[in-house]
Amino acid sequence: MIPINAFDGTAVLMLIIFQRESLTEEIMLGMDHFAEVIEHNNDEEFDRLNSGGVGKRFPGGPVCNFKGKTIPCMYACSPSGGVTGDILLSLLKRLDELEVTNRTDGKSPHMELDAHDTRFVLPFLEYITAKETKWSVCIGVPNGTTKWQTGDDSRFNGRLKNGITSTKKR
Repeated sequence: MIPINAFDGTAVLMLIIFQRESLTEEIMLGMDHFAEVIEHNNDEEFDRLNSGGVGKRFPGGPVCNFKGKTIPCMYACSPSGGVTGDILLSLLKRLDELEVTNRTDGKSPHMELDAHDTRFVLPFLEYITAKETKWSVCIGVPNGTTKWQTGDDSRFNGRLKNGITSTKKR
């Protein structure tokens, strides 16, 4: 689970990456075994009554509220369970589609990444450098993430990991 935050620390979107080749609805919806199942003869109504939110049988992932928008969890998969260039590209496209990035007055949204080579596939690089979808991307030192990853910084005193754990329990 990777939290995507604004610079002020506000949660924007939660990205969950599964180690597998493809995703299924069952994986993305999850299951709360303690939640009551609300029976209904109509499949669509059954899904509506039992899916999407805390206390539902199939709660889905965490939802963020940012700039007045409700932003559902984003799901992805990769063989290693790690971030890939394709996942990053999908993430940036989602953020741009949701219009939560500030592009006024020629501003470009900012992102910090480690320099792992799996991140930098051509479609991702083309997207972040295109005039209409330009992103300012800071590339960290390879294998030096313990020195600069903000979520691991000791000044946070475990707040990020505690926040993620708290969100998982909701």
